[in-house]
Amino acid sequence: MRKLADRQIGTLGKAGEEAACRYLESKGFTIEGRNLVYGKHELDIVCSDSRWVVFCEVKTRTSADKRASRFGGAISSVTIEKQNNTVAAAREFLKTYSKRRFPRFDVIEVYFKKDESGKVESGNPERINHIPGAFRGTRKRY
Repeated sequence: MRKLADRQIGTLGKAGEEAACRYLESKGFTIEGRNLVYGKHELDIVCSDSRWVVFCEVKTRTSADKRASRFGGAISSVTIEKQNNTVAAAREFLKTYSKRRFPRFDVIEVYFKKDESGKVESGNPERINHIPGAFRGTRKRY
C-alpha cells in the first residue's frame, strides 16, 4: 500500500476530500486513511465507527457543473469499473485491518459554489450528499 501523492489529486478534489473528512468526523466516524493505493486501485477515504469500516468514494463538483445536473449528480461518475476497483482495494485493506467491522461502500458528493469571478469557493461546501451503502461487492459489466 502507498499513499497517493498530493499533486495527483486536483485542488477541487482535495478540497472535497477535506470537506468529506470533516463531515464524517462530525457524524462520529474515525478516519482510518486517505488516498490509499493498492496496486492500481485507490481508496479516497477509509473511516470507521463501532459497527462499520466504510470505504468512501468522494466526488466533488461545482454547483454550476452541467454534468452534476444533466447526468444525475456526481454519483453517476462512480461506474461499475470504479466500484469494482474500490472493492478490490478494500479487500487488500481488510487483509491487514485488525478491527472487526462490517464493510460498507459509500459515496459522498461534495458541491462547491463559484464566486462572481468564476473561482471555486472551497472553504465550505454548498452541499454534501452522503449516500451510505451506495454499492455492494463486485458487479459485472454486461
